[in-house]
Amino acid sequence: MPSVGFQFTVLDKAATKLAGDIRGNILTGNTKYGHLGALGPDLLKYVPANSALLDKLDTQGINGLSLTDLATMAQTPVMVGYGMLFRKVVLKLWPAVADISKFLDDMSTIANAEDTDALKGKKADLDALGPRFDSLQSLGVDGKALLEVLAIVVGLRPPIQGAVQPWKPDKQRPYEFARWHKTGDLCRNLLAGAGADDELKAYAYGFMSHVASSVSLLRS
Repeated sequence: MPSVGFQFTVLDKAATKLAGDIRGNILTGNTKYGHLGALGPDLLKYVPANSALLDKLDTQGINGLSLTDLATMAQTPVMVGYGMLFRKVVLKLWPAVADISKFLDDMSTIANAEDTDALKGKKADLDALGPRFDSLQSLGVDGKALLEVLAIVVGLRPPIQGAVQPWKPDKQRPYEFARWHKTGDLCRNLLAGAGADDELKAYAYGFMSHVASSVSLLRS
């Protein structure tokens, strides 16, 4: 599908083309809401992953997942990847990285000032970082486990592309359903629901731009 940058560019060009028109004025005056709408249903890709699934992945690994777990994983693959990245790497290593980074910043300041007295006082700080450096050694094991999960995530095809009757709504991810089924009705309802609220109207126009540009690009 088109990138976020492409969607924003199309919407901005539409707003420019509509300069002087009430719709163009609404988009120009409410850019951030129009851009949010231009994400279209892709925003649903970033719904947080199921926490119970992440717990299972974290404790049992990919081999501990059932077919039902894999099906759940396929619904929000991007956020499963991010969730495991934070659990396996960020949450474990961030305190150590932050402390080491602060120490290096302090050393840079001392070096620039040529402050030898301050340099002498950093020996104790360096010694205290020993356990922090040791904790980084877990990156090899945790990183390997993370890569195993990400390999599965990347290999999960959307159900709509598989041989599982993709025309059935329950076989699609929410953002796929919102893009390919009753998109005209959805856009009309978004605009009707916006009422007189220009911010909501800008969102609706952005969503319409997303749908129109995606379909046009796929047909070209």
